[in-house]
Order: sequence, then C-alpha cells, then structure tokens
Amino acid sequence: MKVEKLFHSLPEYIESCLQSSDDKAGQSQILLLTENIIHCVADKELKDILKTILKKENDKVSDTVTPEDIVVKNFLKNTWQQLVYATYIIPDNSLQDDTGELFSIIENEENLNRRLDKLNKNSIGLTGLAGLGLGLLFSQMKKGLRTVKSEVRMESIIEKLGK
Repeated sequence: MKVEKLFHSLPEYIESCLQSSDDKAGQSQILLLTENIIHCVADKELKDILKTILKKENDKVSDTVTPEDIVVKNFLKNTWQQLVYATYIIPDNSLQDDTGELFSIIENEENLNRRLDKLNKNSIGLTGLAGLGLGLLFSQMKKGLRTVKSEVRMESIIEKLGK
C-alpha cells in the first residue's frame, strides 16, 4: 500500500524533473527509470498517466543548439549515471552518441586551453577532466563490446548455417 502511495506521487515529480531543459542526462535517466517501473504499477489510471508522460517526452524534438559547456556537463552526468544505474536498467545511448561532438569540442584548441587555464581541485577530478576522460573511455569500451558481440553473433549464425 505504501508503495502505491509513492507511485501516485511520481507523475508530478517526473514532470518537474523534465522541466529542466539543461539537464539532458537527468531527463534521460528519469525517462528510462519510468519506462522500467511502469510494469510494477497496478493502478491502470496511474499507468496510463506515466505512459502519457513518456509519449509526450518522446514526441518532443530538440532543435536547439546546446552550448559546449552544457554538452560536456551532460556527458559527464550521463557517464556517471550509466555507471551507477547500468546494473538496473538498459542504458540509453542517445546522449552517448554525442561523443563525436564532444571530440570536436575537445579538439578546439581555444576551448581546451580555456579548460586547462581554469584547472583547480574541482575541474581536474571526476567531475572535470578526469571524468571527461573516463566518459570517453567508457563510450569507446561500449562500442568495442558491441562490435565483439556482433562478431560473435555472426560467427554463431555462420556456424549454424554450416550444420
């Protein structure tokens, strides 16, 4: 019963979290968590409300240009959230597709120099340059794993066809 009461407070909380337009990583994780809890909700009306929120958010198209600092911040947050929540949900790859954009931000010498000039205890750790490196390594590792899985699938298909 207590869990159902908690579930009834979720739609308002989820919608308030989705109002923040500069926190794409947080929005992505909230939507993924919402998708994963819908099957736990017994109340049909509440389930419909959650599905409506998901549909409304999925229908939104973002054509705005995101400033470079926000792209980097979102990438860092998304990496952390994927490391924390990866055991509970299937990670969303939509934000990780920004690695190409992120590499171009880093390759921009002026941008990199600006980041290096502002080095301090807050910008060098896991929320700064080290976190950026960790995120890039993490996304490259995931791409490598996808490639290996694809090759293993192809080999098993070829093996089955050979029999």
